[in-house]
Amino acid sequence: MDFTREALLAELELKDDIIDQLRKELAEYRMQNSTRKTAISSEPDVQVKRPIIGKSDEAFETIGNALRLNTFLRNLDATQIEKISSAMYPVEVQAGAIIIRQGDLGSIMYVIQEGKVQVVKDNRFVRTMEEGALFGELAILHHCERTATVRAIESCHLWAIERNVFHAIMMESAREKTMTMKRYLKWSNRFCGYPEEVLLRIAEFCTEMRYEAREELVVKPQYVYLVCRGSKVSAIF
Repeated sequence: MDFTREALLAELELKDDIIDQLRKELAEYRMQNSTRKTAISSEPDVQVKRPIIGKSDEAFETIGNALRLNTFLRNLDATQIEKISSAMYPVEVQAGAIIIRQGDLGSIMYVIQEGKVQVVKDNRFVRTMEEGALFGELAILHHCERTATVRAIESCHLWAIERNVFHAIMMESAREKTMTMKRYLKWSNRFCGYPEEVLLRIAEFCTEMRYEAREELVVKPQYVYLVCRGSKVSAIF
């Protein structure tokens, strides 16, 4: 496979074209939906305590496990999980309260610390969730309508995070990763001679891969591997 400077620059130009196209499509989508209701934090029947308070080790463990087990969030790294967990604030819900309602535009994701909730879609029972369950993630990932109604079966203690806070954490994390990777690229013999703007673009497309001590690393020919520190390896693709 060709990993010359010219080939890498050509690949980056292609990726730039793809990104520009995606940005245009996103702008068109936002324009089409500009007349829709966009109220933030429009969750019914939920009394939210706004100040972020300290959490017990048990609470951090509950939130962390919920994030790691979720299909859409399981690729979060340890730093992202820690920041999200720290930013989540407590929500107390009484039995019978509607936490989220199907069809509403939601902006909050929840993790259950204590209690049970019932999920209903199109007036049909779907399932029951209890301690350690996470719900509402699609609304903070895509800002879409709630796909089901969630009602408290009993009094619940929840942890919540709003969409704007979640995305701020993700953007901050992405910037930190990019700058760290750019620094590693500058230290490597292979990339140290590249211009700063090229290193930055390469760094944006790096994916971190983690391996335990003595774990076999299967080298794939389509990747360039850069060993950063310890058992951490980043692949440029």
